[in-house]
Amino acid sequence: MTKKELKVLFNTLCAVFPGADVLLLSKNRVLLYRQEILHVITPAMYAASEPFVEFESGGKRYLLISLSVINQSRLLLCLPAGAYSTPAAVLSMIFSLEQAAFLTDSSILSAGESGKDSQFIQQLVRGSSAVEENSLLSALAQDLNIDLSVPRAVCVLRFTPLPDDPQDMRAFLMQGLHLLRSFSDAGNRDIIGLDDDAELLLCCELANPHQSIKAQCGAQLARLCTFLSFQLNCRVLLSVGGAASSPAEYPRNYVTSRQILHRSSAQAEGVLYVSDHLSDILFESISPQIIRHFLGDSLRQLEENPMFVQTLRALILHNMNMAEAAESLFIHRNTLVLRVKQIKAALGLDPIQNDQDRYAAILLYDYYCWQQRAVARD
Repeated sequence: MTKKELKVLFNTLCAVFPGADVLLLSKNRVLLYRQEILHVITPAMYAASEPFVEFESGGKRYLLISLSVINQSRLLLCLPAGAYSTPAAVLSMIFSLEQAAFLTDSSILSAGESGKDSQFIQQLVRGSSAVEENSLLSALAQDLNIDLSVPRAVCVLRFTPLPDDPQDMRAFLMQGLHLLRSFSDAGNRDIIGLDDDAELLLCCELANPHQSIKAQCGAQLARLCTFLSFQLNCRVLLSVGGAASSPAEYPRNYVTSRQILHRSSAQAEGVLYVSDHLSDILFESISPQIIRHFLGDSLRQLEENPMFVQTLRALILHNMNMAEAAESLFIHRNTLVLRVKQIKAALGLDPIQNDQDRYAAILLYDYYCWQQRAVARD
């Protein structure tokens, strides 16, 4: 391990254990790097050989980790006793961090993407409650100089059609990855990579926390789709799953983005936003038995009366404007008034006069449509 590599490992450990004493010693126990927050490690402890010991200083209990790293360098890590569930958990974290600092992957490197980049993307989108895996993600982010607290919109891109041959498909995706990174609107703090499902991940920085993703990035993402479609001669569909500003938020928004993406038609292209698909995401997240428990009677009324469905659709599309809804249905306004009275009598909802009933009617209609689409897919 070179001095430069030791410095990388030291910086990673300091980032993951910000409230600890972190010391790296040479094989001759000469101090090379140190972060002293607790100020409880003494020179006498440099010779410690046990993997972990508890000791007392100033009336407080501490845990001292002493490990040999590559080339017989020595790591000393001191934490408040009880900061982690067991000393073994800390040892596991350190092992993961050491592996991350010197990760290589020749198969990925030969394709044009570094092993650390690939490992980082996979850790970022899969998520984990395991302490050591979260530490691995933090280590990779530190090594790649990526700040995961920066707000970013989490997007997934799908290209159709893809080449059938695996090697041709890989080359095609790497070309897409290169184009994505070279796009003129790409920011230097954007996260760009390739996931395991032949799709590209784009996490673009959000500069204004007071604006929606669509307001900030809509024009940029639309230009990106047009650019990639022209360069690759294919359809490009980009889904935006939401904003993330912490490691835990990336996998959730990645899954949501993929849900939107895979629900769309194979012929679709352009940009899809989670804000336009909230009902679908909600219905997929809740047990059908629970939804039908609350919507069952009204849902049966819709299933048995297509006129109710048609009327609700027109009212919702025209924001409950009776005149516009009647015109779209090619009926007289008085006819629509009569239908609304029938809906009120059958469903117990008055979407025109009562705001709460309006939201309930929209939810009911959305669930009916979602259920019909699910039946059609099956």
